[in-house]
Amino acid sequence: MRFFQRSRAKTGQSHSGPRIQPLRPTMHFLQVLVHCSWHLIETARYEQSLEILQVCLDAWNDFDARDAYPTIYTHICNHMGVANHWSGNFDQSAKFYGEVYKIHHDIFPDGHFERGNILCNLGNLHLSLGKPEAALKYHLEAQTSFKIGQPAEAEFTDQAIISTGRAKCYLDLGRLQEARETANYSIDALTKLGYTLSRAHSIRLLGDIEFAEGHLPAAKKCYEQSKNLLLKEMGTRTHQMLGAAYIRLGCLAQETGDYTKAICWFRDALKLADFNTFCKGYRARSLYMLSQALQAVPDPSPTIRSEAEATVHEAKTLLRQILGDKFREEMCNDGATFDNLVVVHVR
Repeated sequence: MRFFQRSRAKTGQSHSGPRIQPLRPTMHFLQVLVHCSWHLIETARYEQSLEILQVCLDAWNDFDARDAYPTIYTHICNHMGVANHWSGNFDQSAKFYGEVYKIHHDIFPDGHFERGNILCNLGNLHLSLGKPEAALKYHLEAQTSFKIGQPAEAEFTDQAIISTGRAKCYLDLGRLQEARETANYSIDALTKLGYTLSRAHSIRLLGDIEFAEGHLPAAKKCYEQSKNLLLKEMGTRTHQMLGAAYIRLGCLAQETGDYTKAICWFRDALKLADFNTFCKGYRARSLYMLSQALQAVPDPSPTIRSEAEATVHEAKTLLRQILGDKFREEMCNDGATFDNLVVVHVR
């Protein structure tokens, strides 16, 4: 994707008239592109978002007066961090989040609400890395930051959005009562705000809490509600969130011994898992869960056994791409199993 007009004249080629100069986007146009990139992230089109953001980053580096617009640069880096995070590129995500954190640390005082968003994103990244204690620390700091220096209405919106991440931290730490209270607050607040996609995420999380407590009918109700909200709001374009709902429904079916239905749900999740738009981590987990359901089928046919082996092999390949050298290190650790890796690192 290019937003620059280049001269067609080759080196040494004569031409009449003035030489065409490259067009440079205005700062306002750059802001529009950054806004478009966020829309792509919200609809799980991460590769396209990263393409636009790279154009923005290249253009930003050409601006002479860029120091006068630090927030535009931090928005570019923040969006790069989010898109890389949900694409499974955790190292790149940490790099861009770190850049935003450093700039915010320099220009905003401790406790300033502008620092809340990056703290929340760092918390979400640590959740994906299987570090709920560190994640909770970031989320609690973000919660405090949003209380300082902004109108009550804006604070309510920010607190509603970030509370889902905090509930997930409590769930991963086994603090189920706190997880339930926080998830319920998130659902109520997001309902008042009319934020359907975020509410669907929170409802799915409440389903995870019900599942952890052994309340399977209640968990199923939450997963179905989350799925239906997503389908009504955006259809199958909500690849990542809808795929996550399908995975949860598949896990629930497998837990109750309905392997046929579980296999159907996991296959539905895989149908959404296009590499250009879908987080590799969710595809890896879909493949892994499908392999587990196939292996659990009583008296499996040679075809089913073969499919199970193929799916777990592809899941390992994807996890290796996500974790790199860390995959090899953790597989060699005592007690480390592929089961643990796929559950901890793939959300």
